[in-house]
Amino acid sequence: MTPSKKEPPNKKKPSKKKPSQKKRRRMSRDEVVRLVELFEGEVNNGGFHQFFYNSTGNETAEIIQALETIGARKVADVVRRAAGKFPGGMPPKDRFARQDLLLDRIDPEIKVFDELDNEFYSDPGDLQALLERYAGSV
Repeated sequence: MTPSKKEPPNKKKPSKKKPSQKKRRRMSRDEVVRLVELFEGEVNNGGFHQFFYNSTGNETAEIIQALETIGARKVADVVRRAAGKFPGGMPPKDRFARQDLLLDRIDPEIKVFDELDNEFYSDPGDLQALLERYAGSV
């Protein structure tokens, strides 16, 4: 009979959740609307590079959650894949740390997000209609 191996009692098992799913919290209707509108404005104005470069990228995980909340799962998936270009699968919340990574390691030629930009532009979902439906149902 072989003794079974047990993990030390203090050792936490690694989370199997995606980075954007780890810290889910309840958001107000106004916060959901604000986050979706900020995201859409940034990406429509300059793509995912601009989104991550600017302060809106501080709230990437929250934006993914807001998109899922209104039913924009396809768009949330595109954002999640863009965020996945960063080490650990999510960009740093600190804008300057994120900018350094973005410019030095992830996207120095400002091209790494082109495919995801095009995917978003070709089918952004009707975020305004989803927001209106969501705001009317809450």
